[in-house]
Amino acid sequence: MPRSGRSSASARGNGSGCAWLDSEYPGSFPAARLPGLAKWSAGRLATAARELAGGQREASVSTAIEPVSSWAFELGRRLPNRVK
Repeated sequence: MPRSGRSSASARGNGSGCAWLDSEYPGSFPAARLPGLAKWSAGRLATAARELAGGQREASVSTAIEPVSSWAFELGRRLPNRVK
């Protein structure tokens, strides 16, 4: 699995754990507001596209991974937290 795939899987698991903690200790890890996350993600992806067009490949990849990881974390909050 590529590095970003492992990172996304890890973020999903962390999100699931944070959701459990927030259910046990309300307010400890509040969920992000999805409309705000969507707006922020669109802005970051637009920035990544500009960086790529400007020849800044590494900066573009780094910028694009942020919203993917954030979405994986927030979507992980909606998954059950089970021990494997």
